[in-house]
Amino acid sequence: MDAAAWIRSRLVGFTCAACGRHYRRDHIRVLAQREALFFVALDCRACAAESVAIVSLESGPDGEASLDAGDLASARPTALQEAPAVRASDVLAMHEFLRDFDGDFRGLFGASRERPGTAGA
Repeated sequence: MDAAAWIRSRLVGFTCAACGRHYRRDHIRVLAQREALFFVALDCRACAAESVAIVSLESGPDGEASLDAGDLASARPTALQEAPAVRASDVLAMHEFLRDFDGDFRGLFGASRERPGTAGA
């Protein structure tokens, strides 16, 4: 087993910081390797969150390889648990807003249509 495959097999034990699901082996890609450092892309199939991690491969005194994934190992789901659920009334309100919205974001947020110094340009 090459080093990239070995790292992928170990990273499936780690969880997505956004939703807490485990990464799947086929959604872990080794982007580059510089000596014992690996740059890894992790795509969560459950919530579509994308992460990039720097993983180091270390050799212990007994010759056994170990993995150091920094903060990746301690990532715990928080963002989705704290967010309020989207209700049907929220979806309906957004539908009604978008039905009448003409795409004028400057008008929506109160900015004038002309930027300073562009009048008559």
